[in-house]
Amino acid sequence: MRRTAITLTLASAFTVSASLATSAAYADLGDAQATGARAVAIVNADATVVRSKGVTAVRKLDVGQYCVQLDSDYDASRGVPVANIRWISVPTWNSGAFVEESGTRCGAGNRYVLVRTSNGSGPADASFSVIVP
Repeated sequence: MRRTAITLTLASAFTVSASLATSAAYADLGDAQATGARAVAIVNADATVVRSKGVTAVRKLDVGQYCVQLDSDYDASRGVPVANIRWISVPTWNSGAFVEESGTRCGAGNRYVLVRTSNGSGPADASFSVIVP
């Protein structure tokens, strides 16, 4: 009877470790926690990543324009990404962040989300967060 209990315990431990290995397939530039989200990132105005999950790169195209590259197994053109300006970067009420899924300015394929930031009077470099469910 003890053998059965030990065998079940080992089998359970193996199952848990196997499922953890499977769920760790997404890229992490930073140390973000986001239960249920495919990709999240907090990005500084210079395109450096503060923390992320499921994001493989961020690059700055122009003033207020950022390409967020997602894991290769995600089709951004079918998602509903959301971006928000971080208050610390452009502390005005009329600042904003706008998202274009699978931004063609970022490159070929559907791995990109284009985020545009503004200060209310035009494009402006700003820190932002982006969530891709």
